[in-house]
Amino acid sequence: YFVKKGIIDNNYNKKICARTLSNIAHISTYYFCRTFKQITGRTTTEYINEIRLKKSIELLKSGDMNITEISISCGFNNVNYFCRLFKNKYGVSPTKFVC
Repeated sequence: YFVKKGIIDNNYNKKICARTLSNIAHISTYYFCRTFKQITGRTTTEYINEIRLKKSIELLKSGDMNITEISISCGFNNVNYFCRLFKNKYGVSPTKFVC
């Protein structure tokens, strides 16, 4: 990619947006978003959320944190949003996944 994959993978727990990534790549946000989707098949937000959800699985399996802590540590500002995305992706809520 024109922005190193590691930037997203290493900063998934922080606020990341297409504008920031486009600035790193030194291109317009519009061009970045369009090209990113062509390359990955996903929008920037979809890609970032996928990384965050994968990390949440690891944290859920460890059993050391509650759902709110996992949500926050994975970069989600809203626990309900995290739970909704998780259920849409995995077909079960994070609390059911743990059980």
